Amino acid sequence: MYRIVGVSRSSRQNDGMLLRATKTVVCCTLGPIVWGLLSLLFLLLVALGVTALVLYFVYKPQLPECDVQSVTVTRLNVTRLTSYPFNETTYAALAAMDTASRAAALGVNNGSTALTDPASSLDALGNATVPPRLGLNADVGFTLESRNPNKVAIDYKYVNASIIYRGVTVGNTSIPPFTQQAQTNTSVPAQLIVIDFPLDIVTGPVMLADLNAGSVPLQLLLQLGARINILGVASPFALVGLLCDVTVDPITRTVKETHCSLQNVGFA
Repeated sequence: MYRIVGVSRSSRQNDGMLLRATKTVVCCTLGPIVWGLLSLLFLLLVALGVTALVLYFVYKPQLPECDVQSVTVTRLNVTRLTSYPFNETTYAALAAMDTASRAAALGVNNGSTALTDPASSLDALGNATVPPRLGLNADVGFTLESRNPNKVAIDYKYVNASIIYRGVTVGNTSIPPFTQQAQTNTSVPAQLIVIDFPLDIVTGPVMLADLNAGSVPLQLLLQLGARINILGVASPFALVGLLCDVTVDPITRTVKETHCSLQNVGFA
């Protein structure tokens, strides 16, 4: 025979009081620790913010001062690209013109021997012939001049350069990344080579006309992206754009005029 032993009401009350007391002790023990950790984290964030603010005002990050110097052109001409014939629509449009209009559209100077491509002159019957697709060749050298006004180094992540002829980008190059020390001037030479860049039916004749006139307008576009490192902390990207208008004499291959202006400058 089994005997069921009941639990008295007073025992249950004692157990409940003990459980509540245990919870109270745990809460009283963990509460200050949690609040202490949160307070420490808050103070740490405030300290970091104050430190960053102090560093900013002490070092005052500034954009690099850039310019392009010593632009040279050692080659500038066009060659015939026989693998790029004109399409039938172009032929039809030219065939519909009279001889004078067709010659003007093609940049033909009435059979002048000054033309770079003799095949673009008048044929034996005096009619302007359709010139072959032309390819541009150029060899342009320049020097990037950069001044770092900051009290810390600048890391140039990329420097991209492009040659533009009458709105058409005809060549690209890049300068390897480099670091410029604090408050120094740096000169970086570069070269941009264009080989047989195909000119369309509009740009090709215009280039021939410019070559014959002895004055070819080019643009040199540089786009720079850099970061300023302050005690191991990198700034936002410092962006600098340079657009240089360059006028070249193709016969003597001399640069007659160069004018540069800043484009899209700021932090990003």
